[in-house]
Amino acid sequence: MTEVGKTMSYVALKPCGCLAIAIVDNPAHAGDIAREIAKGIRQGYHFDRVPSQRVREMALLCALHRKEEVGG
Repeated sequence: MTEVGKTMSYVALKPCGCLAIAIVDNPAHAGDIAREIAKGIRQGYHFDRVPSQRVREMALLCALHRKEEVGG
């Protein structure tokens, strides 16, 4: 098991900026990760590899959709 602060994740955002996909980079599941990333790429997403802590701190919705969610 890896240390929480040291893990990395793959993320893909929608064109508006909302989080579309987040996958923890766990070497024990490399095949599953590759399959899911390939599926996302076929759907038109671009992935970045970032520290998992950054994903935890990210807004899941873009500013426009956050505003819509609260009824603004």
